[in-house]
Amino acid sequence: MKNLSLLVGLFFLVGCKKTTHTETKNVTQEEVVMSLATNVNVVAYQQLAKRSDDLYQAVVSFCTNPTDQGLEDCRQLWKETRAVWEKTEGFLYGPVSSQNIDPRIDTWPVDYLVLDSVLKSSIIFNETNMSVLEDALKGFHPMEYILFGKNGNKKESELTMREKEYLTALAFDVKNLTSQLSDSWNVKNKDNYFSYFTNPSTFNPYYKTQKDVYLEIANAMIGICDEVANRKIGEPFLTQDSSLEESPFSGNSLTDFMNNMFSVQCVFQGKFSSDQIGLEDFVKKNNLSLNQLINTKISSAISALATVKGPFSTAILEQPIQVENAMKAINDLKEVLESKLIPFIQLNVN
Repeated sequence: MKNLSLLVGLFFLVGCKKTTHTETKNVTQEEVVMSLATNVNVVAYQQLAKRSDDLYQAVVSFCTNPTDQGLEDCRQLWKETRAVWEKTEGFLYGPVSSQNIDPRIDTWPVDYLVLDSVLKSSIIFNETNMSVLEDALKGFHPMEYILFGKNGNKKESELTMREKEYLTALAFDVKNLTSQLSDSWNVKNKDNYFSYFTNPSTFNPYYKTQKDVYLEIANAMIGICDEVANRKIGEPFLTQDSSLEESPFSGNSLTDFMNNMFSVQCVFQGKFSSDQIGLEDFVKKNNLSLNQLINTKISSAISALATVKGPFSTAILEQPIQVENAMKAINDLKEVLESKLIPFIQLNVN
C-alpha cells in the first residue's frame, strides 16, 4: 500500500462497501446463508475467475509481443486479481480448502533463489509438470516475482524467454484453478457446493444442521484474523525478517492485509458487490449490542491497518507502534468473534 488513496481505489474496484445496516431486518437463519452463498461466495468467485482469465490473456499478449506497457498491464491485472482473491480469504471453506486450491494459488513466502533454480532447470512448463511442482512454486507469488523482480522494478528487457514461459504457465494454472473454484459453487453443476451449503440435512456430507453452516462461517472469519495478525504481520514483525513478507516483490502486502479485513466485513455485513443480507442481520435481530461490538472491532482493525504506511518491509522496522497496534486491533476482533460470536451461534442457531 503506497498510500491510502491507492488502497481505497483497489478496495472499491471490487465493490465491497464500508457502510453498515441501520435497520433491523426480520431475517431467518436460512435467508442469511442463502444471501451469503448467492451474493458473496458466488459473486466473489465469478469475479475472481474473470480477473484471472483477464490476467492470463494479458500475459499471453505480453509474452507474444513484449513491451513496457504490456508488462505494466500485467502488473496491474495481477494486483486487481490479487485484490479479489484476498477479499475471499474471509470464507476459505468448501472446495477452496477441500480441493487444495488455496495453497496452490497462494503459498508464501517465496524463496526467489529456489525460483531461480527452477528457471535454470530443463523442466518444460506444461500442465503436467506444473501440477507436480511444490505449491510455493505456483500461484500468485512466483508470478509476482517474475513480473516485478526481486526489487520491484524489473524492466521488460530483463525478462528471459524462460521467465515468459514460466509466467504463462503460472497464469494458465491460476486461471484454471479459479475457474474450477467458480464452477464448484455454480448451482447448475452437478454435486455443487452451493447446494450443500444452503441445504443442511442428515444426508448432507458437510453440514447436518444450520448451526454447522454458521460455525463454518464464523470460524473462517476467525481464521483469517488469526492469519493476518499472527502470521502475515506477526511473523515478519516479531522476527524483523522481511523475507517472511507475503507480497514483497510488488510491495502489495499491506493491501493484501487490508483486503483480508474487508473480507471479514463483507461476510458479516453481506456486502461484496452490493448491499445484501449478511450475518449481522441475524445477529442484530437477536443481540443488538453484539452486532455493534463486532462492527466496531472490524472498523477498528481496518483503521489501525490504515495507519501503517508501506512498504511493509520498511514498516516493520520504522513503524513498530503502528504495526503492533494493527496486530492488536485484529486480534481484538478475533477474540470477540471467538468469545462472543461463537457462543451466540451455539445458543441461537438451530
